[in-house]
Amino acid sequence: MGLMRRLCLVLAFLLAMVPVAMAQDGADTRRMGVEIQDEGCPEGDDQFCIQPGAIQADEGRTLVLEVHNNGTVRHNISAAEGTPSVIQDVLDEKILEPGDTATIRLSWDVLEEAREEMDGRTVVLECGFPGHAALGERLVIHIGDEEEQPQPGFTGGVALLAVLAALLFAGRRRS
Repeated sequence: MGLMRRLCLVLAFLLAMVPVAMAQDGADTRRMGVEIQDEGCPEGDDQFCIQPGAIQADEGRTLVLEVHNNGTVRHNISAAEGTPSVIQDVLDEKILEPGDTATIRLSWDVLEEAREEMDGRTVVLECGFPGHAALGERLVIHIGDEEEQPQPGFTGGVALLAVLAALLFAGRRRS
């Protein structure tokens, strides 16, 4: 078997595995670590913060937030004023002592319902303790993209590479 034929077979195999790898990569769930801080925030030592301060909830995917209180005082995660009721119902105000971690799971159905209930595409979570949100302890969640999300599978460049590999293999076979 010639080198070119072997390369074509390997390329065809790898291209066939792309959709399988994409499907098994937790494509329906996005996990994010989130840190609550009451010192050492980018805005200054006298500020509170949630890092990252903004995240993207991708279309069709459940968002799982692992929220860790990295601070020295008690914090919580609650819905900011004006947050859709469906988010408030799921959130169930998480109180975190220093060092505690809480998991917040927002399914795509909940996020989509929230997006339909409000005018914009953002949800704000914050610490509900007096003054904490005003000091910067807020997390903005952007729901979905303005553009349609590409679906996993043979699209664009991957499909073109698959066709080229097949043509190369067919051409080498005739020789």
